[in-house]
Amino acid sequence: TVSESSRIVIDKERRKVDIDPSYSPVYPYIDLAKFQLLVLEQQKLSELNIKSYPAFLDRSFIDNLAYSSLGKLDMSHIFFPFIENAGYTGVFFLDRLPFYNKDGARSEDHASAKIIHNTLFYFYQKLNIPVFRVRFFHGDDGVEKRANFILEKVGMI
Repeated sequence: TVSESSRIVIDKERRKVDIDPSYSPVYPYIDLAKFQLLVLEQQKLSELNIKSYPAFLDRSFIDNLAYSSLGKLDMSHIFFPFIENAGYTGVFFLDRLPFYNKDGARSEDHASAKIIHNTLFYFYQKLNIPVFRVRFFHGDDGVEKRANFILEKVGMI
């Protein structure tokens, strides 16, 4: 599995501020274009080591397109070469959970989170990558049901 690049970048920027309080961090709500370029670099590093075996990515280069679009930035010329060479074979797109919690990296309100979710789904569909919607299951075995659905789709059970 590959961790979410934007969260890694935000954590790195926070650590820089902790070390040097005069440092001006790059966050999406301060400079979206610069932040997306940092996320792109992190995603490249994260995906570099997975060429020889299957992997699950928390996010992909396609997310950069969606977030840039939401910020009314046209950075597609930067991201498309990476998307075309990534070799993504499918997307497991998880339905939104019935609850939403802000944290150190997620600061959007519920309405904004819904817009982001829908925009991400739009871009994944637009790029003709097979999208498997993974629905939310209620109950104590909900996570297990989601996991089994994914494992069945990749032929692991």
